[in-house]
Amino acid sequence: MFELPKSNEDLGYIIGGSALSVLLFLLAPTFPLLFMGLANFMTLPLLCLGLGRSLSAQFYASPLTVLLITVFTSVQAGLIFSFVSVIPAILLAYLALLSRGDVKGGLFWYPLGRLIAVLSGYTLGLSILFFLFFLNSDYKTVLRTHLLQMAPDKLQAQYSQLADQIIRFLPAIMSISAL
Repeated sequence: MFELPKSNEDLGYIIGGSALSVLLFLLAPTFPLLFMGLANFMTLPLLCLGLGRSLSAQFYASPLTVLLITVFTSVQAGLIFSFVSVIPAILLAYLALLSRGDVKGGLFWYPLGRLIAVLSGYTLGLSILFFLFFLNSDYKTVLRTHLLQMAPDKLQAQYSQLADQIIRFLPAIMSISAL
């Protein structure tokens, strides 16, 4: 099902799509005002590879992207990128390209409602996973401390309330991002 790239052009698409996703991922926190909106599109090159080139190209570009993100940032960032961006992109491309023939020779594509239901179920499972992870870990306090360090000294009380609200809704924010 997933054949190796047959030409240098295929290999170029795989490396280029992966590099573009990594670049968008790395630029978002570096220049937050400029690239924060573009961060939502960091999966788009991988999705375009799957839908436009082939599922094989997406299959090879996705682990390369996760590996590069892990090397440039951290293992946690690579795992989060995998669950929030890569797996939904692969799932979406795979299901969107499923088709079958009927008795008259026509072509039926995978129903859009089922595709949305599968992605919604994945998002629900991801929300539960993130909720359980944040419920039983020290990441909540580490994240709160990190958020409070970004606050100016005059606004520590207001940032404390904001940090608590962000942490409370973080599993849902991450899951909606995956959807």
